[in-house]
Amino acid sequence: MNKSRARQYDQQIIDAISKNNLDSVLQIPKQLVEDAKRDSLCQIAILAGALADSRMKPRLYTYEDPTYYGMICASFIPK
Repeated sequence: MNKSRARQYDQQIIDAISKNNLDSVLQIPKQLVEDAKRDSLCQIAILAGALADSRMKPRLYTYEDPTYYGMICASFIPK
């Protein structure tokens, strides 16, 4: 895992949640996902599909990077 690339990936996920644009995760370059050794992309893409036709507002609570992987806590509530 490339820690610098992992942080770049995490930042793109944070931005996608904060801007309520989860579909943007589908544009993350494959090489960045591979370099970051992340396994969250599929789950976030599924969430993006589930929320696509809904009117939900994101709330990003926290992002932590305590060890070798980042963790995000967020919620989506009706607007």
